[in-house]
Order: sequence, then structure tokens, then C-alpha cells
Amino acid sequence: MITREAAANLLTSANTYRYAMSGRVRRTSELHEPPPLVQAADLDSYLSDAQVPRRISDRLDGLLLSVQRRMDRIGDKPRLSLEQDYPIAWCRDAGEFHAFLVIAANSGIVLMDTTDTPGTYAIEISILGWKRLDELQGGAPGTGLQCFVAMRFCDEMTPAYEKGMEPAIRACGYSPFRVDRVEHNNKICDVIVAELRRSRLVVADFTFNRGGVYFEAGYALGLGIPVIWTRRAMDSEEPHFDTRQYNHIEWTAPDDLRAKLQARIEVTAPLKS
Repeated sequence: MITREAAANLLTSANTYRYAMSGRVRRTSELHEPPPLVQAADLDSYLSDAQVPRRISDRLDGLLLSVQRRMDRIGDKPRLSLEQDYPIAWCRDAGEFHAFLVIAANSGIVLMDTTDTPGTYAIEISILGWKRLDELQGGAPGTGLQCFVAMRFCDEMTPAYEKGMEPAIRACGYSPFRVDRVEHNNKICDVIVAELRRSRLVVADFTFNRGGVYFEAGYALGLGIPVIWTRRAMDSEEPHFDTRQYNHIEWTAPDDLRAKLQARIEVTAPLKS
């Protein structure tokens, strides 16, 4: 849902904005998320939160998951229209989507067949594609399905992590990573940057408003990694104004955090669709 003023601004903006909007709207629809109301004042923040994947491998994974969601049984060959379905791969238009599908076919994860409808292709997931889906949906160690947890590390927050965040993250197929729980001989900032690059998802908790959490969340956004924002509801400090527009999970207790975080991960970065 979008106001007339926001729609007018979108139509006069650069093509990059329109393709980001298309990709986010399609993602919202496919994951059955409630549609937001986008107003003119919120347009830039909504688009900056679109989290367009930077890596081609992430876009290929997204294509596999989208194709699988369209299947009722193994052997189905969902049809993709170049003119209508290019947003599922965060492409700018039909031409880019065709090039992307060719890359997907050449990588061996899908088979791409022409149909009797021009500009429409039947897509079949290959054995290699099903293997990749098993990795994505199984959360097996070594598959790169790491979730980086940014938060204040203190005794007061230990129950929130051990009874809230960790079980929610594992239930969704990810392996949680906390930088304070690994042994290393490197500079801590180097470890943080390296592990963020290895992660597929970031959970950032802003209880106590730690500056490091802002850095880690911002770095992840720059890499195109999805970030889930959380904070304890009774925390007296409000998030910084640069991040207030992001939809924070407001939690009151570890069990509340666990339920809300698991639900948010399942719609933000699902592995078991």
C-alpha cells in the first residue's frame, strides 16, 4: 500500500529505486507478510531497508527458494515470465532477468526450457539445485548458514541470549555466532568484519544502545546481509534517530523474544520455506 504522494515520488526517481521497490514488494507477497503503508516521508528508509542482495550466489539461492515455493510436488516445472517475474531475482527489467536465468542454468542449479508463450520459461530444479536447497533448509554445519549476533555481552543479557535468541536462531536453521565466545589471536575488529562477511543473517539487539551494535548492523547492511533489529521494551534509551525507522522487535522476556524473533527470521530470511 502506498500513498499517492509516495507513488508520484517513486515514478520520478531513479530506476534503482523502482527496482528495489519491486523486489521488496514481491518478497513481501511471496512470504505472505502484511503489506506496509509507504508514505512519502518513509520512502527512502523503506527502500534502503529493501536489503538487495549484493552477491550473485545469494540471488541464485533466492531463485531456488522462489521456484520451490511455486511447486506442489517434485517434478513440477513452474513457469517464470520475463516481464512479470523479474523482481524475484532483484533484476531491473526483463532483459536482466533473462541474463540471470541463463547464469542460473549455466551454473547447473536449474534447467530452463522454452514454452509456447514467448518470454516465458519452464524452470526445473536440477539435482545440484536440490542439493543446494537441502543445504539451505537443513542448516548443516559448514554451509555458511551463520547468524551473527550483535548485542551487549553482560550477565543481565545472558538469559535473553540463551533462552531467547539462540533457540530461535537454531530453530530456523541457522548457527548463532557471538564474537565473545570464540578463541582467537587476531584483532577483535578484524574478527568481527571477517565473521560478518561469512554470515547470512544478523540479529542486532540495541538494548543499552551499544555503539558496536550500530557498527555491526550498518556494516551488514552495506554488504546486503539481512538485519533483524531488536530491543528490550523497558530499556530507557531510545534507538538513535538514524535507525528508529527500522521495525524493531520489542521484547519483554526471553520467551517473548524467542517467539517474536523466530517468527521474524522465518519471514525475513527463511530456510525452511
